[in-house]
Amino acid sequence: MKQLSFIQLSDTHLRSNYRNDPFEIVFNGLNNPAENLAAVLQHIDFEEVDFIAITGDLVHDGSAEDYKTLKLLVESNTPAGFPVYYCLGNHDNKKGYYKGFYNIEDQSTSLDYVEEMNGYRLLFLDTAVEDLHEGRLAESQLDWLETILKENSEAGSLLFLHHPLVWNGDQTTEASERLFDILAKSDVISIHSGHLHTTGIN
Repeated sequence: MKQLSFIQLSDTHLRSNYRNDPFEIVFNGLNNPAENLAAVLQHIDFEEVDFIAITGDLVHDGSAEDYKTLKLLVESNTPAGFPVYYCLGNHDNKKGYYKGFYNIEDQSTSLDYVEEMNGYRLLFLDTAVEDLHEGRLAESQLDWLETILKENSEAGSLLFLHHPLVWNGDQTTEASERLFDILAKSDVISIHSGHLHTTGIN
């Protein structure tokens, strides 16, 4: 079975411009997220990587135009057709995402989906709820997750989401205990999240 190699990026907080934004002084100049993301992508050896996952807060409270800017930036700095998978975070706007990425009007459904690669199953869960800083998973999402995980994949499953499920021993995403029961019975071998603006293993 082929080994799986990927890069996780998170909390890119991109905007086309930050004028009149409370974070303008943070995000301009040397800390400009668009320039930093482009620089990171330009340093990747894509022959050694199977995919990239960007785990939420893709843009910073932005518009469909900001998502278009992000999509163009990523596509301009990765090989044609290279797999880049996205999660949504608390600073993302679902309608803006669907409009900017896919030109779909007025769609705000949860961005939950599955990809298969090298025998591994990649699960992407949307923990973002409008006007809520913390993460939340609805029972309907748990229904979806449980159905997907009823059958094991060839090599195991990897779960990607924006908000950590647990951090420093505390549950940080609102969900019923059913979530942890589903995961305990599944073939999920690792969980990858963002949100905290720091690295860590929990």
